[in-house]
Amino acid sequence: MMMWNVSRALGLGYRNQPLIEGAQKRRRTFDNLETLFRGYRKRRIFPYMSDAGLQAYIEGITKPSSSGGFELAYSPEWEDQIYRTATQDKDIWRDLPKLEVPTLFIRGAE
Repeated sequence: MMMWNVSRALGLGYRNQPLIEGAQKRRRTFDNLETLFRGYRKRRIFPYMSDAGLQAYIEGITKPSSSGGFELAYSPEWEDQIYRTATQDKDIWRDLPKLEVPTLFIRGAE
């Protein structure tokens, strides 16, 4: 978060932000899900996910394309906006007094 805030403070906006740049360049269509599976399996974020879990993830983010094959179920522009929204000025410590009780926190181990 500090890096995002410094970038914005320097007037750099969202340039050189890997998640946003990746979303903007995201491939939208795929011939088959096996190719997508093999590509995702190589990514740093997925090595500990089971094959069944990764397959379910891929099926959840894709849909059959009207021209054959598969396409993302969401647009890369939508993903880009998610990252932009998530990086807006958020100071968890400043906002902690606003927390409503009870609150459920969810976090992943990997």
